[in-house]
Order: sequence, then C-alpha cells, then structure tokens
Amino acid sequence: MLVLVLSLMAAPQDGPPPYSRTLACAGLTRAWSDQLPSDAPDARESRSDAEFWAFAVMDAARRSGHTAAVAEADQLKARDAARAMFTDQPDEAAKDLETCRKMKPPGV
Repeated sequence: MLVLVLSLMAAPQDGPPPYSRTLACAGLTRAWSDQLPSDAPDARESRSDAEFWAFAVMDAARRSGHTAAVAEADQLKARDAARAMFTDQPDEAAKDLETCRKMKPPGV
C-alpha cells in the first residue's frame, strides 16, 4: 500500500486517477463504510466516499477498456484486500483511506 500512497502523491491533479488508483480507493472506502455502524458520526460521509469511488472505478474502467463486470469483480477483490489491511495494518489502512478522501473533489 505504500506504493499506492506514493503513486497518489505523484498523480497529476488535472485529471481523474487511473484505474488502479481508483480501484484501491474504492476498496478502502467500501471496506471502511461496511464496518461502520449506520449511526456512527461519519457513517454518511464514508458511504458517500464509497459511492464516489465506485463510480470513479467504473469511469476509469471505461477509459481503460475494462468491462463493467471486470470492474465490479475487481472492486470486490479490492474491498476484501482492504478489509484485511484494516485488520492487519490499521495505521497504514487509515493513512491510505485519508489519502483517498483528500483526492475526492470538494463538494462531491
């Protein structure tokens, strides 16, 4: 995941991130959203983040020639990997999640 953080820091700010980056963020935000109780203080924001990144993955998939079915399967794998990361490396997962949150355009 360190590679994800470094690649996000080097990402150009004038366009959408590529498929692999959106996929990593979709997995992280979905895993985080799934583990929060619906009445948690930031539950609404976490679900919004997960929804944004899920749509971003589909857009990135289209731009890179992946089918919707492949993108959906990849998102489930990314979510499962992120769940494991939140369990095994919670600090690293939290840092990566925050990086994804900062990449989300304001007001979305």
